[in-house]
Amino acid sequence: MDSVIDSLSEAEKVNILEGHPDLAGRLADANLLTPESTREQKEAGLDLLTVEQRALLKSHNDEYRRKFGFTFIICARENKANAILAGLDNRLSNKRDVEIETGIEEVKKIARLRTVDILSKVTLKSKL
Repeated sequence: MDSVIDSLSEAEKVNILEGHPDLAGRLADANLLTPESTREQKEAGLDLLTVEQRALLKSHNDEYRRKFGFTFIICARENKANAILAGLDNRLSNKRDVEIETGIEEVKKIARLRTVDILSKVTLKSKL
């Protein structure tokens, strides 16, 4: 999967990034995330953010989207809420090309972990 993503044009990579939901954003608030995204964000503790932390996350996410043209992406399964907030704050200072590459690397992590989950379920079912 990584090689397929790596072979995409920059515009195609940006399309992938543009289609990603905001962390703890409006889709999460409306309970419209995929079950996988909901579970991952919950395990990262994003459902436990204080009002102030949620406001900060939204503000920085909005700033990030204005600057780069797509949402901030980080593999929630490999981070907790405080690390996500710090990562967003730190990455706001990057240039767009760096964030395209960083965002794509995070998408690949998410895809890899989800693929392992799917294959584990298939393997478990075949053993039953």
